[in-house]
Amino acid sequence: MIVTAVPPGAALRSGDGELHSIAWSDAPAYTSEPELVPPTGPLCVVHRDEHCVVVEKPAYLPTENTERIKDSVRARVEALLGADADVRIPHRLDWETSGLLVLALGSEAMRSLSMQFASRTVRKSYVADVVGAPPARLGTVRLPLSSDPDRRPRQRVDFGASGKPAVTEWAVERSTPHASRLVLRPETGRRHQLRMHCLALGCPIAGDGLGGGTAHAEAQEAGPARHRLHLHAAELGFTHPVSGEPLHFRSSPPF
Repeated sequence: MIVTAVPPGAALRSGDGELHSIAWSDAPAYTSEPELVPPTGPLCVVHRDEHCVVVEKPAYLPTENTERIKDSVRARVEALLGADADVRIPHRLDWETSGLLVLALGSEAMRSLSMQFASRTVRKSYVADVVGAPPARLGTVRLPLSSDPDRRPRQRVDFGASGKPAVTEWAVERSTPHASRLVLRPETGRRHQLRMHCLALGCPIAGDGLGGGTAHAEAQEAGPARHRLHLHAAELGFTHPVSGEPLHFRSSPPF
C-alpha cells in the first residue's frame, strides 16, 4: 500500500484532544503471498438457523472463491448445508484476517443484513497486535481511502474526490515497549481500512510487512509454517434478520 495525497500538516486527533502529526512511508504494507493453500480442517460454526449462519473464518481462507483458490467460506457452508442452500454474503473479511463472519440464507435475510451493515448498526470489533504503540491510549482515525490504480489491490489515503470516508476507533488493551494489543472498532468498512489506519498511527499490524510489521508475527497456522496477519474479527453483533432478536458473538484471537 502506498500512502499518498496527504496534505501538509495532516494530523490525527486522539481521545485526549491532542493532535498528532502523521509520519508516512513509501514502503509496501502488504504481506508476502503465502502458499495458495487454504487451511485444512472443518469450518467452525458458532451459530446456525434457517436464516443465517455465523462462522469463525480462519486466516488464509477467502470469503469467496478466487481465481486461484477454489475453496472459501461460501463453498464450505454450501457443502455443509447442501445443494439447495441459498447462501449469500452480506460482508467480507480479508483472506488474511480471521474471525467472525455472518452469512445470510435467502433473499429476505440478505436484505435485512445488508441494510444493517449499510446503516452501520452492526457492532464490530477487531483485535490487532501491532508493532510499537499508537500516540495515545484511545482515539479515532479519520482518513479517507481509495484504491491505488497503479498498485491494485493496494489502497491509499486520498483526500481527493475519489477518497471515501474511513473511520476507525482504537483503544490500547495492553502494551510493552515494542508491541501493543489494540481493540479496533471500524465505523466504516473500506478495504484494508484497519491496516491503513494502524499504519497511519505509526504502529503497523504485526505480520503486515511494513516497518518491522513481520518481526512480531510469531504465530503459525496449521500446516506449512507461515507467519500470519495478527488481525482477528473478535466481536459481531446484529439483529436477527427475521425474528428481530439481538444476537451477539465473541471470538478469541488465535494468536
